[in-house]
Amino acid sequence: MENFSILSINDIKNLNQNDQNEFIEKILRGEGKVSLITGAPKSGKSTLALNFAKAIASGTPFLGYNTMKSSVLYISLDSEADTIAHKINAMGVQNNLNLYFVTDVYIQLGNDVELSTNDEIPTLLEVLQEAGNKINDLKVVILDMFDNVRNLTEHTQYSNEKLRSDLDFVKGIAKTLDLHILLLNHDRKQGASNVYNVSIGGTKLVGLLNGSFIHLSRAGLGNKVAKIEIGGRNVEEQILNVFFDSTLCEFIKLPESEIDEIDLDIAKIRNYIQIKKEFRGTMSSLCARVGLTISASVLGKKINNNLKLLEAEGIKCEKIAGHRNGRLYCLTLI
Repeated sequence: MENFSILSINDIKNLNQNDQNEFIEKILRGEGKVSLITGAPKSGKSTLALNFAKAIASGTPFLGYNTMKSSVLYISLDSEADTIAHKINAMGVQNNLNLYFVTDVYIQLGNDVELSTNDEIPTLLEVLQEAGNKINDLKVVILDMFDNVRNLTEHTQYSNEKLRSDLDFVKGIAKTLDLHILLLNHDRKQGASNVYNVSIGGTKLVGLLNGSFIHLSRAGLGNKVAKIEIGGRNVEEQILNVFFDSTLCEFIKLPESEIDEIDLDIAKIRNYIQIKKEFRGTMSSLCARVGLTISASVLGKKINNNLKLLEAEGIKCEKIAGHRNGRLYCLTLI
């Protein structure tokens, strides 16, 4: 039988989670953890991850949060070396940063028996062990992309059993080597109304994480405004509105003063629509969905008084008259 421990209440209370290093405060926290950045193709996932890497390697704040300085390894299995070089040059990355790269190579996860005999292809564990021997104070590894190290077939690509096996294997590596591993992954092509279900692998993948879930969304190619949604294990759920500076390849948090001026109830409506994309129903139903304590009539007046503000936030509001259960409203993210 496998050894295990039975913990008392005092044992549990003495496990102080606050002792974990916060590599990016309120976003990436703790060694032995696996986090995920997901987003549509060309939404800027790799660039956001490189922003994370630069901030951690330099110990400088990012998106308004403090960082803990440590070495970072960026494994790029999706972008070629010249693409990475272009981005880090635009970002002004200094040569003395403890930021390292592995590019233009195939790596296997290493938990599939049929691939384990191929000695010419390194496993993820072998790569990270060698990196740990060569890089001082290596604490954060970014893997771009997660699916590129997995041995997927038509039958296993969307298998919950295969997904659990692969992610548990990565978590085992993170724990063994005392690393925080940040995975990158694509969104589902058909999209999803629940932000925790947007990634390939859906809520199953997010539920298997023991770190942060980070979703990046941009309205379309060339759009400068983006939204970063953050959640996960022991991570406060939050939405960051950011601006993408393509010249510097950098995401910049929009001033909080612009958000503070918004009525709190309207801000909650805005955040709800930005995540759900659309609402159709009565004001009473909207109050219940968002968790507002005001009456339906008060909410209707607030929305009517803030139509221009909501439009500026990309939300279109329409009234639909003539319904037996009361007037219906349609709020849509444009």
